[in-house]
Amino acid sequence: MSEVQLYIYDLAQGMAAQFSPLLGFQLDGIWHTAIVAYGREWFFGAGGIEQTLPGQTMLGAPLKTQALGRTQVTQAAFMAYLDTLERERFRGQRYHLLQHNCNHFSSHVARYLTGQDIPSYILELPNRVMNSPIAALLTPLIENATPRGHDIHEPPVPTPAQAPSDAEAMSDRATIRVHFPPAHYLTYPQMIEVDKLMRKLRELVTKPGNGLAETNLLSFLGLLTGQSSLEGLVWTTAKFVLTSWHKEDIFPVLDAIRWITADRPISDEVAEELLTLLHALLKPESSHTNLQLVIKILCNCFMHNNTKKAMIAHREYSISQLNAIVEEVELMPNVLQIAIGSLVLNYSIALIESPDLEASIQLVSALSSNYLPKLDNAEALYRTLVALGTLIAQDAECQGLAQALDLDQTLASLKKKDCPKLRECITECLAVLR
Repeated sequence: MSEVQLYIYDLAQGMAAQFSPLLGFQLDGIWHTAIVAYGREWFFGAGGIEQTLPGQTMLGAPLKTQALGRTQVTQAAFMAYLDTLERERFRGQRYHLLQHNCNHFSSHVARYLTGQDIPSYILELPNRVMNSPIAALLTPLIENATPRGHDIHEPPVPTPAQAPSDAEAMSDRATIRVHFPPAHYLTYPQMIEVDKLMRKLRELVTKPGNGLAETNLLSFLGLLTGQSSLEGLVWTTAKFVLTSWHKEDIFPVLDAIRWITADRPISDEVAEELLTLLHALLKPESSHTNLQLVIKILCNCFMHNNTKKAMIAHREYSISQLNAIVEEVELMPNVLQIAIGSLVLNYSIALIESPDLEASIQLVSALSSNYLPKLDNAEALYRTLVALGTLIAQDAECQGLAQALDLDQTLASLKKKDCPKLRECITECLAVLR
C-alpha cells in the first residue's frame, strides 16, 4: 500500500510562455509527468518504463505535485502490472513524443492505482502545440529535455516489511487489464499542406456550380496559416462550400476542418452548426472519402470541452448513423473502418467520464450486434473491442446485455484474426464476461 503522487515538470523550464503569441493561446509549460509510489518515481521514455528516487532525474525537483490518493494495490502486484504494461504497451521502441509518451503512461498508472486520472490539460496539450507552425522549434527542445532513469528492475525497489503472499500477488495480477480502458481520446491532428490544399480549392472553384469569391478563398487561407479562426467570414465560407458545392468536391474543406478542430477550440455556436452539417454528411450514401473525413472531425471534437459536450448531446444520432454506415456500406476501406473504431472508442471514454446508462447500453448493443460482425480490419476491430471492453467492465447491466447478445461467441470467432493485441483484448473481454 502506498500514497500516490503525480510529479509535474516543465520541460521548457519557464520558456514556454514566450511562444504563446505564435501559438495563439497561452502556453504555461510543456509537461512531463511521473508517478511517485512505493518510494520511487516511475516514468516512461525512449528507454521504456524507468524509475529513480523521487525528484532525482535530470529535471530536478518537480514544478508541482498533485496527490492522487492512497492505493490498495500491493507492491508485488504493482511490479507485476508494470511487467505486463512494459511488455504489451510501453516498450521503449513504442515511445512517441506526441502519441505515446510519459503522460499517457502516467494516466494508465494513475487510474490503475487510484482510479484517478491526470489533468486533462496535460493530455490535450501535445496536439495543440505540436500541430502549430512552431512545432519544429519545440520538438528538439522536448526531446533533449526528456529525463533518463533506471530500468524498472534496477536497482530493485525496496521490499515492504510485510510482503504479500504469491497467491495474493497473482490474484491482484489476474485483475490487470492492459488494453482497456484507454488512456486518452484518439484524434487526427496530422498537418495539412497549405499550398497543395489551396491549389486544389482554386482548381475546384472553377467547376460549374462551385463558385466562390476571391475574398472567401483568401479568408480560408488565413485560417490555414493561423491568422484567423473558424468564425465570421471563414466559417461562412466553409458552410457555403459544404452545403452548396458538389459533394465530391468538398473534401479539401473537410480536411482543413479536421486539422483546425484538432489544433484549436471553436466557439459553441460554430460547434453546433458544424455538427449539424457533419451529421448531414454522415450517411451511407456519402463517398468513402467524405465519410472518413467527417468521422475524423467528430473524433477531434472530443479534444475540447464544448465540442465534447456537443458530441455527447448528439450521441444517439451519431451512433445510429454509424450503425447504418456499418450495415449498408459495402467494401469499406480500412481507413474508414479504423476511423469508425476510433469514434466509438472516444464515445466509450466519454461515457466513463460522464456515465449515462442508456447511452452505454445503446453503444454496447451496436458494437456487439453490428460492428464486430461486420468490420474486418484488425485495427478497426481492436479499437471497437477496446470501446466494448471499457463499457462492460464498468457496468453490470452492460455486462448482462453483452452476455445476452452472445458476445462470447462473437469474440471466439474473432480469435482467428492474426493480430496479437486483438487476441489479447478478446481474452480480457472474455474474462470480464465470466
